[in-house]
Amino acid sequence: MAARVLKADAVVEGVLAVLLVGGAAIGKLGAGDYPSPVDASVVAAMGIALVPVAFVLWRLAGAQHIPPRWLRSIAIANAATALLATACLLLADGFSVGGAAIVVATVVALTCLAVAQLTAARAGA
Repeated sequence: MAARVLKADAVVEGVLAVLLVGGAAIGKLGAGDYPSPVDASVVAAMGIALVPVAFVLWRLAGAQHIPPRWLRSIAIANAATALLATACLLLADGFSVGGAAIVVATVVALTCLAVAQLTAARAGA
């Protein structure tokens, strides 16, 4: 179960990376979609930063043994990111409908992944 959850996380991070970089590159995501000072270059940079995260998660999923503490750490990181993204969405002005939708979808995905990773960590402990 741990390997599948990590692969799912890698896919989510990879899809988000493509969405952010691609959206910024074609002018569909930028300053009008997120609060100031976020612009297309920041959106693209966030997407680029997710590429190595996706790569590491995919590689980790292929390990013979995935320590439960690693899964817990990744779950905590996903939950913390979801919490921070939710706070930004609730407290900051300037999100477009599309920008908010991406944030909400990301929060939902990260929360589901965190729960699955904690469940896998318990099963492996």
